[in-house]
Amino acid sequence: VNVVDDSLTTTGDRGGFVHSPRRGAWLRPLSFRRNGYRFVQGAVLLRLGAVWRSLVIVPLPRVQSVKVEQGPLERLLRLATAHVHTVAGPVSARIGALDALDAQRLWSETAHRAVEAAAADTTHRWRAREAHRAPATHAPDGRTVPTTAGPAPTGTWRADGGPQGGPPGRWSDVPPPGAVR
Repeated sequence: VNVVDDSLTTTGDRGGFVHSPRRGAWLRPLSFRRNGYRFVQGAVLLRLGAVWRSLVIVPLPRVQSVKVEQGPLERLLRLATAHVHTVAGPVSARIGALDALDAQRLWSETAHRAVEAAAADTTHRWRAREAHRAPATHAPDGRTVPTTAGPAPTGTWRADGGPQGGPPGRWSDVPPPGAVR
């Protein structure tokens, strides 16, 4: 709660935000002191606006990509705009008028932290435990008898174009570059 309050009420670098430099006033005359980003545990916060203040909270495990762009005027002022891409929705995670080096740091740090967070996140696998349970069969007398299921077949992938098995069953079984699929 304090992070949200600080994000909506502070300006400059108070609250731990990296904010737009003074030269950002050419593009954001009212909000250059308010534009900023900050990392918290599991999320990146983007603070925007002076009159209509907003805070965009992007969960790191849901980040799909990060983009930094720079138009001709931004290049002249050594500024850049950063986009944190997630599933399309009503919220745009975009912040402009950042120092070009700060935008690059946002890009690099978000990409690094997103990969780590996605690897540790299990919320999208809420039914994984059920999927690994063996399916039940019915005995002749009507009782339910659990069966044991072995691992999924992984198949054989060959780079020389020889006979193929089925597709890989695990991510670790991805074929090498140049393999015939």
